[in-house]
Amino acid sequence: MKFFAWAIAILSVNQIIWQTPNLPQMVYYAIFLLIAIVMVFYHPNIKINVCMLFFIIAIVCSIFVNYIPDYFMPWDRFFSFLMVILCVSPFLYNSGLTIFRKEIFDKVNILFVIIVIVSFLGYLAGVYSTADFSGFRGCTSQSMLLSPIAALTSLFCLHKAFCPEISKKEKYLFLGMMAIAFLMCLLAGSRASLAGGIVGILYYLKVRYRRNMKLFLKVLFSMLIVISVSYPLWESYLVTVAGKIERSREVGSMTTTRDVLWQVRMMEFKKSPVCGIGFNYVDETILPSVYKIAAKNGVIEPGSGWLFLLSSLGIMGTIPFLLLFGKPLFRIYKKAESYSDEILIGACLSFFAIHLIAEGYITSSGSFLFFYLWLLISLAQIPVRKQFFIKKTANREQKQRTCSIDFAEMSR
Repeated sequence: MKFFAWAIAILSVNQIIWQTPNLPQMVYYAIFLLIAIVMVFYHPNIKINVCMLFFIIAIVCSIFVNYIPDYFMPWDRFFSFLMVILCVSPFLYNSGLTIFRKEIFDKVNILFVIIVIVSFLGYLAGVYSTADFSGFRGCTSQSMLLSPIAALTSLFCLHKAFCPEISKKEKYLFLGMMAIAFLMCLLAGSRASLAGGIVGILYYLKVRYRRNMKLFLKVLFSMLIVISVSYPLWESYLVTVAGKIERSREVGSMTTTRDVLWQVRMMEFKKSPVCGIGFNYVDETILPSVYKIAAKNGVIEPGSGWLFLLSSLGIMGTIPFLLLFGKPLFRIYKKAESYSDEILIGACLSFFAIHLIAEGYITSSGSFLFFYLWLLISLAQIPVRKQFFIKKTANREQKQRTCSIDFAEMSR
């Protein structure tokens, strides 16, 4: 099982590293499908997630009831979508598949840390250029990948710092890596990733200390003091974000790069609110100047994952996805144990809740963030939660209650 988990993790992460050769997309999808088949045979008594089933039905209906030009390849995209989600989504589940997906999740997060550290060292050494207008990309293929990966890495390192079984020195090490990850997020320059990372950290701390609001405020205040005092050290990393904010102010809108696309998505939704205009399709006739490339090769620029979901699949596809995504987010917020992997998963989902406002990859099977998002959604579902997140022994539970990290104390 660990071999397959490492295979999926390395295969997926390799697709976003510009120095390494990437597999052809069809080979990439075929490996996912093959591993899914092997794991299903290895773990019998498979169950089907009803919400996910309705989501897939909504996709098929959106293709059948709409005219989608051939160059958008709706059925090709649907089958590639299916190949990946059979492996990582909650569509098929049981306890064995849940443990397997948790293994993938852990391995991917380890690779995230390596990517962030390599990118940081490359930045210090001048190996990776910082001249890219869109932001620093490090060892990834583009800055819009490094930025969310760095934000998610900061959440993972924060979670590891809370682990009750590590030493104080290791806690500081993870907090240091968390700071490095956040610096890479700043340097990469994605405002959506930065906002999502901040929301994710707040979500994590709030759930972690939901039974002790005084301690939550103390931890938050301590972190703000550390950030304020260290500002001269990381001020230079704000150059990309500050430049984007300044350019937005000049044109009078903080969302100038997304405004038109959001308007088009809403116009598409109004055309077909129930079934949407079609799976992974944008109506290039609404604004030909924006979609002149799409008209030639099917390239899609959604502008927002949430609005693209609404416009392409309509209410029929949006409702089951919201149930898959939102219900676990609120459940974790209310019921997660004080130190549990569930809190990390909830914090990552809260990151995506913000990030999807500006980026669209919910149904884009070729996107790495698509893979990671559906892996999170799978681990967050109620049926699999009870199978994997098993309560620890009484001694460990006591240790979790008494040995939690205290930022306020560490800052003194």
